[in-house]
Amino acid sequence: MQENRQEMVTLYDLIVQIKEPPPPDAISLWPQTPGAWLLVAILLGALLYAAWRAYRRHQADAYRRAARAEIAQNPDDPAQLAEVLRRTALVAYPRPDVAALIGEDWIAFLNQKTPRPYFDDRTGTLLTSAPYRATTGDTEAISALRHGVQQWIDHHKPERTVDQRLALMQGQPVAPAEASP
Repeated sequence: MQENRQEMVTLYDLIVQIKEPPPPDAISLWPQTPGAWLLVAILLGALLYAAWRAYRRHQADAYRRAARAEIAQNPDDPAQLAEVLRRTALVAYPRPDVAALIGEDWIAFLNQKTPRPYFDDRTGTLLTSAPYRATTGDTEAISALRHGVQQWIDHHKPERTVDQRLALMQGQPVAPAEASP
């Protein structure tokens, strides 16, 4: 009987003898196949290209930020608003298309270059006459003009490429053949 007792093993004795299996090797999150590496390289290249393009566009839009800052310094001077608007248009469009425009032709040009026209008869007259005569003191018209100028600066679609705008802002001339797309 004593022999049977030694041979008799309890469930507890068996459970105590169980050893934990070793943990599996860690699975790497790095790509393992050449195709996966190629996909990672393509995605990284596309991301870098997109970042470079965004940086260049940010640089090329510096003229917009400079115009907004200049307007903020003296927002109630229609002559300065007209000057800032003209300089902004000269950066965004070829000089022959902008420099000679005056009066209604200038206002029509400005209204054509944005999705919606920002200059009506009242603000257009104020814009075209401001550089040549003193302001009448019509604060409502000046406020409407300032709003129109700010909106035009923000929403016009430049014809010049990013490289051409960057060259102009750095003081480099843009060849006439390159001026129009």
